[in-house]
Amino acid sequence: MPTFADAIARIRIATWAEDDEAVSGLREAALSWGPDAGKVADAAIALDRGDTESAVASLNQAHILQHEARDEASRLRAEALLEGGRPADALLVLDGMSGDDA
Repeated sequence: MPTFADAIARIRIATWAEDDEAVSGLREAALSWGPDAGKVADAAIALDRGDTESAVASLNQAHILQHEARDEASRLRAEALLEGGRPADALLVLDGMSGDDA
């Protein structure tokens, strides 16, 4: 079974490939992780484009997610904060998380 991180990665790849039909279907499938899954995908895409401010803004709006999806959102938030020059804030986001990604 694919993870939420896998779902977001697929959306990122389809967006990069400009495959709008695939992006639409993948975004719809990601909603099974919570109604705010699209906001997490938007944040990941913003990071791919180097837009850390938009990434953080999207993640600030993502609240209704399953546990695994919240963890991925936290990892993306930490990445955006780190790339945006806020390493101390990034560490605070990861505080209490475990696993290789954290």
